[in-house]
Amino acid sequence: MPYRGLVRWGGVSALLGMLSLVLYSIVVGGDSLSEAATSATFFRPSGAQLLAMLLLTFGLVALYVWQAEAFGRSGSRGFSWR
Repeated sequence: MPYRGLVRWGGVSALLGMLSLVLYSIVVGGDSLSEAATSATFFRPSGAQLLAMLLLTFGLVALYVWQAEAFGRSGSRGFSWR
């Protein structure tokens, strides 16, 4: 498999992204978004959430690369929305 490193790092990035989302939920908690956005400490958790989304996106691409042959043509269309 030529993309072995990509798949490995994709798995790590998906785990880190999910951990970051859980930590974001704990830090921000149940506060409404409008109340949380007015505090000065809101930017740090928001940056963590953005990083989590990017890591999860990379993890999903790595999962697709790993399973591309099993997905077939319809899986490729569904993944790329064509």
